[in-house]
Amino acid sequence: MQSDGAGGGGARPGRPRRTWLFVPGADERAHAVAARSGADVLIQEREDFTPPELRPKARRLAATLYARCRAAGALAAVRINPLEGEGRDDLRAVLAARPDIVLMSKVVSAGQVRALEAATAGAVADAKWARRMGFRMKSIVVASHARALNRVFTPAAVEIARARRIVEAFERARARDADRARVAGRLVEVPIYAAAKRLLASAAHRRPRPRKTRG
Repeated sequence: MQSDGAGGGGARPGRPRRTWLFVPGADERAHAVAARSGADVLIQEREDFTPPELRPKARRLAATLYARCRAAGALAAVRINPLEGEGRDDLRAVLAARPDIVLMSKVVSAGQVRALEAATAGAVADAKWARRMGFRMKSIVVASHARALNRVFTPAAVEIARARRIVEAFERARARDADRARVAGRLVEVPIYAAAKRLLASAAHRRPRPRKTRG
């Protein structure tokens, strides 16, 4: 479960959220590495990655970490502990530090996530599969995976061009009071048009992947 837009930075729609990097809550060195990673969302993980004795320190570091996230061009996020445990203390710190996104405590174990992210090659292969299934982002726990996965979730120039043709054709059809259009022989209705609009909005915030050429 997550809540967007809690912080002063504002988690605006369309802003890239391709990679979500979990960071130990009280490890300042890890915070510095995360800020340089290129991940789109940096998550101060206060549950599994922060032992109980370091959680007060994590709360004190929150405002500085979230400011560092935004300075790096990333969204600042936090995952709190269960509310029946230390989660309410976490929330009080969250309200003061104002992150962009608040994540509730885990649904699956961090060990499962770490196993999935065991190697960059495996993480990239998994991200490509996720993208084919329609997912547009992925959580990670290894900072060095961020740039590779960002490339996977960044639309290529040819995809952007196709989305632009879809949007233009559908809007021309709407101007004629039609509720569908055809692009390259394929029928375009509202869901496809809406997906193309989302892709273009997202692509406006980043450079597209270069089109592959055959040598």
